[in-house]
Amino acid sequence: MKNLNCTKIYFFIFTLMLTGPLLTAQTTEKKSDKPVTLKHWLTPEEAKLMETYPRQTVATDPPPGPVTNIAEFDRMQSVLIRYSFGISYQVIAEMSQGCNVTTIVSNTNQQTYVTNQYQNQGVNLANCDFIIAPCHPRKGCTGIGHKSFCDGY
Repeated sequence: MKNLNCTKIYFFIFTLMLTGPLLTAQTTEKKSDKPVTLKHWLTPEEAKLMETYPRQTVATDPPPGPVTNIAEFDRMQSVLIRYSFGISYQVIAEMSQGCNVTTIVSNTNQQTYVTNQYQNQGVNLANCDFIIAPCHPRKGCTGIGHKSFCDGY
């Protein structure tokens, strides 16, 4: 009988040793212990501040004629690129055969240089035009993503 009680005690201790770490693994944290996180909505204080911010948009007249959304598979009419290029002249030459190529340059000297390069590389100049957009003197120009015109403007 005594041997049976010892076996039960050993089994109980062994079970506690196996399940003890599992019982303490999940700790509950107080809300004050968690770091402050940003919400996906405005707080009441931020909503009140929104009224004080100046509106930077100007209402314009709607565009004339029927407006259609361009589908992903529709033929493009024009491409917009910025010098200095992140693509090869062969790609620009190929694009100039089927659509208009608008190139953004910083000044007329760059426009002359790019025009000469286009002629040497076989770009169809009849389908090319230029936009002169000076760069910010300290921030410079990039041709990456949403900053394709100039930083700081």
